[in-house]
Amino acid sequence: MSRFEKTETKPETMQASSANSPSPVDWLGANFVNPFVNTLCVEPTNAVAWAVDTSTGQKEAHRLTPLPVPRQSAKTTSPEVLCQSVACALGSVIPYALAGRLAGNTMRFAGAKLEAEGALAKFAQSEKAAQILGGGIYDGMKETHAGESHLRNGAAGAVNFAILEYWKRAPKSSVLGRALDRFYAGMFGSFAHTAVARPEVLCLDNKSSHFDMGSAILTNGLMNALLPGTQEGIRLLQDRATIKMGLGVPIDRYLKTSNLARHDFSGKNESSLLEQNRWARIKPNAQFSSYQHGSDMVSLKGDASKWTFMHELQHRKEALAGIAEPGFVRAASLLSKDSDQAWDVYKSVRLAQEIRAELASYHRVAHPQYSDVVNELKIRIPHSSAAGGVPYVTIWQVEFKEFMRSKGKYRPACDFSARHTDRELESEANKLNVRLSARQPYAAEAISSLMARPDLKTEQVTKVFKHINDFMDPRQAHLSPLPLDRLAMQTLRLAAKPEKVAQGTNPTCGPASVEYITYVKHPENAADLISQVVRRHKYDCADGSSIIVNGLNVLPERYWHRSFANQLFQTTAVNVHWQRKNNLEPWLTKDGNQNIDIAPGKTRYQRLATTQLNESPYRLIDYSKEPPAHIHDRLPPALKDDPADPLMDHESLNDINNQINGAAGGAVALPWDLSSPQQLNSLLAARRLTGKLPVITVVDSKHPLFRDGLSDPSAGSWHSVVIKSFDPIEKVVSLFNPWGNLIDNVSIKQVFEANKEQKVTGSHKTL
Repeated sequence: MSRFEKTETKPETMQASSANSPSPVDWLGANFVNPFVNTLCVEPTNAVAWAVDTSTGQKEAHRLTPLPVPRQSAKTTSPEVLCQSVACALGSVIPYALAGRLAGNTMRFAGAKLEAEGALAKFAQSEKAAQILGGGIYDGMKETHAGESHLRNGAAGAVNFAILEYWKRAPKSSVLGRALDRFYAGMFGSFAHTAVARPEVLCLDNKSSHFDMGSAILTNGLMNALLPGTQEGIRLLQDRATIKMGLGVPIDRYLKTSNLARHDFSGKNESSLLEQNRWARIKPNAQFSSYQHGSDMVSLKGDASKWTFMHELQHRKEALAGIAEPGFVRAASLLSKDSDQAWDVYKSVRLAQEIRAELASYHRVAHPQYSDVVNELKIRIPHSSAAGGVPYVTIWQVEFKEFMRSKGKYRPACDFSARHTDRELESEANKLNVRLSARQPYAAEAISSLMARPDLKTEQVTKVFKHINDFMDPRQAHLSPLPLDRLAMQTLRLAAKPEKVAQGTNPTCGPASVEYITYVKHPENAADLISQVVRRHKYDCADGSSIIVNGLNVLPERYWHRSFANQLFQTTAVNVHWQRKNNLEPWLTKDGNQNIDIAPGKTRYQRLATTQLNESPYRLIDYSKEPPAHIHDRLPPALKDDPADPLMDHESLNDINNQINGAAGGAVALPWDLSSPQQLNSLLAARRLTGKLPVITVVDSKHPLFRDGLSDPSAGSWHSVVIKSFDPIEKVVSLFNPWGNLIDNVSIKQVFEANKEQKVTGSHKTL
């Protein structure tokens, strides 16, 4: 409670004042400025000085002399008393609010260090208790006058603020009503304060000239009316400062001041989680939501929902309890034995953390089975967007590299919540699962496998599901009855594992190589192609051309050892090129009167009815002729060995890729005649740096690297393969062979040698 005593002026000053009335400026300085400065600065400074002197055993007190405040009237309603009371109220409210804030910070710090629980924790977090304690300590530190003691002043201050904080006020709808309520509480508190600190002044025969009860009541009432706003202002300033310093704000204060204040946390699980995280600190308006282990800080985006909040609290709870540690230890023990198995364990631990955090925040009650929710989360979480929009599984892979480098000692610094739950991805995945699961028991596994690809963006996976759903839609009227569920499963598996691409016994290694690269980099485009062909028997190219795919081309093959999805992509890819051509270059060159023109849109790579199961039934046919003519009949004898050959060179493959995947990625096929190993090394190094791998190259399948795929090594021919990766240090590559196998650790020299014609006698044709 502020000092209400007035320091009388000296006699000579009194006489001068009587002789000459003071000017308005002098009067305001004596009756407002001086008491305001005394209560705002002098009293707090002297209180701190007393505490320092007492704690250090100083005998000489270091004090500031209060500014003089005249005592001219005993009437509470006199202008001087009113002005001095207002000044004291304004000056004292800030030191008392600061005292309460300092006490609250100390209580919270002690409670957090002791990990207080129950009633003790509630006391340590109580803003009211902090103000009572702070006000009492501050009053107890103040300089005493006749009849006072530090102990009684402290107790009186605590009693006063207990009344101010716990006064049971009737609800008021207006600001004025609430202010009057607090004013009345302050008046009553001043009586209680005086009764404890100086009971003698309440005696009716008290003649004390150093204490005005009326002034004390007025000042305390005004101060109490101003106190809530001052407390809130200081609280906001402190919160801004601690956020700026990276210290965050206490969780209970965050819940009162954030947009989460309107939410109900009274549920059993919610209240329990809040109780277990009572000492958490929150950093609002962060770039993304996460729990940071090292600083024990929960960061939340500005628009973070209640569910994200609960998600991160679960992460904090688990981190402090060390729930995931046995899993990390297990993964570390496997590093020296099997890094793939160690990665599986590490990924499982991280996925389990996210599943448990998501379950803590799960607000949908439509699922009758707990296992259904878990299975859904297993599918959805890995490719949900986390920090910066990066999928969880990608973050886990980066972490695992550090985990390996540190030999299992590394632990993740952060647990992230999704920046946004991709409801479109979830919706499309669930829709597809419903449509497939009745007939395909491994549908959920195939969907999950695609979502587990760490190199794909969420939007890409969503589009794959959407395109498959388009042709699986039961409302879709198909031009031909097709095994759509089988086609959907094949498309999912190719998108999840592009290495499943195969040309079978068809001479379509070039289109199959483009198919592989498409599933690696743009699986959504492959799914779109299949969806368009199945629904419309047409495909729209990037340049606007409409490609016709009809007849037996859209019916599944029973032979020739490739899937229906492979068949649709590869045969459509050939048609993408040939239906847009207007001449036979480079297979024929204009020489004299030789006609090499063809009608655009009329040359198609078409499947014919055949009883021969040992050769591909596809032919390039010019439908502008009557009867339709085979293109191969116009070619030189050297190109007639295989009438099913789609006649693809590297320019043809680049053209197909541009129409399916767009021209931004550039050429996907290297020049077919490489000049030197150094040229190949330079080309691959440049592509690796610019992210333009994989790339297609041509080899002679009679080379020893590829003879295992031939029943007769001497019958090998030119063959397209894909260089999927390149190690510039070791100068080795990894190859994808459309025959259905991967070849690792192939030297640049071997690739260059395979690019040249081998010495084994055999025919020369493009497969």
